[in-house]
Amino acid sequence: LGAEERCQIPKMRRSIVTKRPLKAGHILTENDLDSKRPGTGIAPSQFNAGIGKTLTQDVDREIVLSWQVIDLQ
Repeated sequence: LGAEERCQIPKMRRSIVTKRPLKAGHILTENDLDSKRPGTGIAPSQFNAGIGKTLTQDVDREIVLSWQVIDLQ
């Protein structure tokens, strides 16, 4: 891939996003999450890894999730 093509990859891939605002302490369910562009956060292939985990901070609607806001314990 050329440099231009590599720059486009994050824009074309998808990430897991929140469907609605969620509070810290909320336990994630399938109904809380969706996948949308850009691909700068958790990949949809990791969708099930987030289910049942607890948020460590409040998140707004359609926020690209990262592992930093999820308690992995």
